[in-house]
Amino acid sequence: MPRLTCIMLALMLLAATPATAQVSTNSRVSNLAANAAIGAILAAARQVFGRHKFMRPIVLGALGGAIQGAGRQVAAGRSTASGFIGRQVSALGISATYSAGADSLVLIAPVWLVTFEVRPHQQNRFRARVNLMDFAFVTSALIEGRSLDVGSSLVAGAPVFTRPIARTDVEAGYTRMGVIFLLNGTPPALRREVLSHEAVHLLQWDAYNQLVANPIERTLVRGVPGGGSLSRFLDLGVLSPTSALLLAQQIPYDRQPWEREAYLLTTGRPTAGPH
Repeated sequence: MPRLTCIMLALMLLAATPATAQVSTNSRVSNLAANAAIGAILAAARQVFGRHKFMRPIVLGALGGAIQGAGRQVAAGRSTASGFIGRQVSALGISATYSAGADSLVLIAPVWLVTFEVRPHQQNRFRARVNLMDFAFVTSALIEGRSLDVGSSLVAGAPVFTRPIARTDVEAGYTRMGVIFLLNGTPPALRREVLSHEAVHLLQWDAYNQLVANPIERTLVRGVPGGGSLSRFLDLGVLSPTSALLLAQQIPYDRQPWEREAYLLTTGRPTAGPH
């Protein structure tokens, strides 16, 4: 584990290279510190329920949170495949924070609609899970004739669809769980900024799913006959959007911490309004 920690720290420092000139060094450091604190809190909560040792999970959880922040900073960049690279860096951080409250090391890697897990010290070392809600969103988009933007999908490391502009649209793009939607006709420069913004949301969603919603949902599913086998391959993905929607309704848009982080990392400043 110490060797893995050193590798993760090196990747964090490498990934923290500025992706856009608008974001100040102070903002980047503050972002890493905030995510480290969140990681430490999540690890502390997991170890309380799991009755693990105290200090080591806190440190590892904080390190994982900082790496997640570095991954988001990379994803907010404008370079080729920045979203995909940032997503995998963030996944290392999620793995560290998740492992801090687990009995053994767990490596998590999301690739499009599949989340791969490697548990080196367990009998069933390799697992691959599909989130049913993400799958439903992609299926719905295809049925409705939405166009899959292959180039943007490669950049973001997740499915990206385009859709026509409607009269009610006030945003140039949005993320629904693990799927990104962009509006047709958006100027190229704004489109790239929006894609970076949504890529940050995608990584935030990864962290919320893997560290908060999915563990709770899997515990509930395992309590149902046959749920143990089901949870090895599938995540229902119902708890995360439901809880996130309820939380978002309680906080004004310009004060939502996930929006403020996404705007800060892509424009250098929090914003009081939509795209």
